[in-house]
Amino acid sequence: MDDLIGFLNARLDEDRTTADDESAAGTRYTADRIHKDVAADRKLIARYTAAVESHAHALQMLRSLAGDPDADPARRAAAQEDVAACHGQAAALLAVLEDRAERFDDHPDYQPSWRP
Repeated sequence: MDDLIGFLNARLDEDRTTADDESAAGTRYTADRIHKDVAADRKLIARYTAAVESHAHALQMLRSLAGDPDADPARRAAAQEDVAACHGQAAALLAVLEDRAERFDDHPDYQPSWRP
């Protein structure tokens, strides 16, 4: 999904430039709205990235516990729960990112596989 994140970041950079141009032209309401949308999308990307990193960390913890015959079964169960929770959060945020990217589906770099 790095391609999707890169695509969205590039489109957000373009939107920010448009907002700066709009602001310079005196259409402040439009510029403010675009800046707020860009900021919200950047936060969403950051939350998705953090969820993916948390999932990777949880998987690593689960694997280390799986290889330890002395590991407490309750700890293993908690690690499995963490993996599932992190995966669910990342999947949900990815679906939102795909939805946000769809507004750019007329861009030549948009990939149909991102369509929600």
